[in-house]
Amino acid sequence: MWNKLKAFAEKITGPKLSGADLNDDDFKLSAVALMVHAARIDGFYSPEEAKVMHRQIQKYFDISEDDATLLVKDADIAEREAIDLYQFTKKLNEQLDNDGRKEIVKLLWKIVLADNEITPFEDNLVWRVSELLGVSTNDRIALREIVRASM
Repeated sequence: MWNKLKAFAEKITGPKLSGADLNDDDFKLSAVALMVHAARIDGFYSPEEAKVMHRQIQKYFDISEDDATLLVKDADIAEREAIDLYQFTKKLNEQLDNDGRKEIVKLLWKIVLADNEITPFEDNLVWRVSELLGVSTNDRIALREIVRASM
């Protein structure tokens, strides 16, 4: 019964990041820093990417547009100061189960595909984050195709 109710709620609101404490500010900052990195790794931060990113942040963290904007601003600073991606993926690995880690990869694909183009830099970033999160190559590719088909 509980699983049916949960499935119905997810159908209405969309899936949440499985296993995560969505109120943990470090967790949010880590996830959004990866999104920011994905949005601008190709050297062009398109309005489509920004719009998709903000919408996904609001949806998955259940926060207002203003809170999403502040979170992106903080994540932008954290991402610029970061030495590598590990500091972000480590925090996500600590809190997410396998489905939650796949959801992060799916979010990255949504941002990367917002402008209907995948550059080699974007593809490489999603590959590296997937590897750091323990998401298999097969799952990474399947998630890309799921996102592409939903657009």
